[in-house]
Amino acid sequence: MVPTPFGRGWLEAAEGQLDGFSRLMSGAVRASPLRLAMFEDLAPVLLAPLLAKTEQALSARVMGFEALTEALLQGHVDVALTWDLGLPPALHRLELARLPPQAVLAADHPLAGQAHVTLADLVDQPLVLTDQGLSIGHMRALFSQVGLVPRIAHRCASLELMRSFAANGLGVGISYAQPAPRLSPDGKPLVVRPIRDAGTEPLVLVRLAGDGDPSGLAHLPAILRGLLAGVA
Repeated sequence: MVPTPFGRGWLEAAEGQLDGFSRLMSGAVRASPLRLAMFEDLAPVLLAPLLAKTEQALSARVMGFEALTEALLQGHVDVALTWDLGLPPALHRLELARLPPQAVLAADHPLAGQAHVTLADLVDQPLVLTDQGLSIGHMRALFSQVGLVPRIAHRCASLELMRSFAANGLGVGISYAQPAPRLSPDGKPLVVRPIRDAGTEPLVLVRLAGDGDPSGLAHLPAILRGLLAGVA
């Protein structure tokens, strides 16, 4: 008996399915990449260096606060790098660093000559903030906890836009994430000064609590801490 063309195709497909099942049962299936989400302001500084430095397989996504949290809770990503803002108890946090907020100033701004600034120095300045979910509320809270009410002049959709507004003299930006070049995206000089009395914010690696460490996570914290030491 000789199989028809349809029969030969069916046999080849069946052999492929059986071979795949055999590899699955023997544990020979290749592990999937670690699915990493990174908060959108951190990605320009950390994502490419991380991908270049690590030897493990990573599948990376750049997301805002709310989308990142939802992706973790729904199991769409394994782990996320973000600030510890608004995270629910169901998520396990591993603190990687604590960073102070920085004032982002045009090079000729009167406060640019100081080594650092205070919240009182900034309260009467027109502020330029990134309007990314929890960001505005968090920045307001920095002032309200010491009895001050900030003057928000502009709400920007991205860190790059905020830096451009500040460099062009439209106000003072505040940000935790600080790209290394002291230039705005449109090429104007910037000065960055720490806000001395605003405390620090934890930068955390987050995963679902109770699930154990995802495959491939073991070396990620050390690599990220090394990268953060280089940009802090």
